[in-house]
Amino acid sequence: MHHKPVFIKDALLTLSVPVSILGTIVDLAVPSVFSRPLRLVLDDGTGQLPVVHFRSSLELNVGDDVFVRGTVQEFRDELQLKAGEMRRVEDPNMTTVWTNLVVHNYLLESNR
Repeated sequence: MHHKPVFIKDALLTLSVPVSILGTIVDLAVPSVFSRPLRLVLDDGTGQLPVVHFRSSLELNVGDDVFVRGTVQEFRDELQLKAGEMRRVEDPNMTTVWTNLVVHNYLLESNR
């Protein structure tokens, strides 16, 4: 399945469409029970988006950059990204690379 690379401000407009996002964790709630999802809030400079990830074994902290693939869904009258894949981004240059990729894809789509 292809996950469209987007900024958070645009992901909020794409319900049920597979997307990929890179952002910084600004809030984090680690579950005390394994059956509960990891909950966090990502910020990419264009907006913030709550994220849930079930069965996550990642050790994350506020301030970490993460790459997430999933779908934006409505849950209890609020939008959230239900993550199917999540990984920590270690390379500080990845944010610039990601921004260039998203902008490049927008330009390609606008020229169609």
